[in-house]
Amino acid sequence: MEGFFGTYDVVVIGLLGLFLFNVVLNAICFPTVKRQWVKRPLDSDLPRVSVLVPARNEAHQLAHCLESLSAQSYKNYEVIVLDDCSEDDTAGVAKELGFREDGKGRFQLIRGQAMPRGWVGKPWACYQLSRQASGDFLLFTDADTVHHETSVESAVAMALEKQTHLLSVWPHQVTVTWAENLIIPMIYLLGLAFIPYWFLRFAQRSHKAFRWVPQWVWQRMGAANGQYMLFTRDAYKQLGSHQLVKDNLVEDVMLGREVTKRIPKGWRILNADGHRVVECRMYREFLEVWEGFSKNVRPAFEGRTLEFVGVGVILAVTMFLPFIWFIVREQPWLVTLQAQWILLIRLVLTARFHTSWASLALHPFAMLLSFVIAINSWRQSLTGKITWKRRQYDFASGKREG
Repeated sequence: MEGFFGTYDVVVIGLLGLFLFNVVLNAICFPTVKRQWVKRPLDSDLPRVSVLVPARNEAHQLAHCLESLSAQSYKNYEVIVLDDCSEDDTAGVAKELGFREDGKGRFQLIRGQAMPRGWVGKPWACYQLSRQASGDFLLFTDADTVHHETSVESAVAMALEKQTHLLSVWPHQVTVTWAENLIIPMIYLLGLAFIPYWFLRFAQRSHKAFRWVPQWVWQRMGAANGQYMLFTRDAYKQLGSHQLVKDNLVEDVMLGREVTKRIPKGWRILNADGHRVVECRMYREFLEVWEGFSKNVRPAFEGRTLEFVGVGVILAVTMFLPFIWFIVREQPWLVTLQAQWILLIRLVLTARFHTSWASLALHPFAMLLSFVIAINSWRQSLTGKITWKRRQYDFASGKREG
């Protein structure tokens, strides 16, 4: 048994070392969107930005989003909100804030059409919004976001400076309830431990030197945050718009992967920390956290069961079991070292991205709840039945209801 644990400890410490290395480099290389202004001599020279907001049953929080977007410092933009067949007063909230349905003016409201067969909700809503947009840039942002007055201007300034095809800004995540505090920060742990954003930034500077890297490898390294995605219009059109991901519940990640796999062709994608310019409260209670992440976790692996299970096993072995061994093993100094490295990883992420300290302090419980959610997500994928935003999706039969 001692021989087994000796080998096991070496493997775990090695993996944790790789995670720590990746997290630290990512934290250093992850740029922050600063509050700044686009350097243009005349307002008429500014590229036009279409801010596109899909909204379904968002009456309880839409006003904060639209008020912040209506007060932007940027001079050449429009805001279009789509009422996605809501069952509440989402459209009424927009109209009270001056959003017009006649297609005139800077602030517009459009009514979503019935969802066609083969689509899921958000991609369909975003696709309809894109068809109404007139901008050189298309900014897709969620109805639960609240923006600083320089949000649009700062993002455009970074996109122009970095010449990005897609700039994905990660908002400051507001967490209040215990479930939010435990689970929301896990997004950063999973994303920044496994994905080498630092390498992607380096590769984009000399993309021709990396043409030998297989396309599937690039795709695995891609990601984006649908809460704030700024495309150039040409790039969005060349990708195939949201039609490309019309049946995917994690369309933001998939779009990020599609841009990333084009890096050898000269495309540029940048994920950036946006805590200074935008904030978001994703979910407001345990059931929303449960449904939201159950909807997303398994589909993010695009049917690759072995990869899904493999990542789960690696996380269990490296990020959870050391705390169990600390209790039951007779010589715990090696697992103490493992636990310290885990907490160091969490500390770096918590400090860098301003996430909940409760998730760090209660890390084993956060991991355990994450595993339960992942199992439920797998269960849903096997049955093919998923509920989100009061819509029923039956992926087994291909039906979409609501």
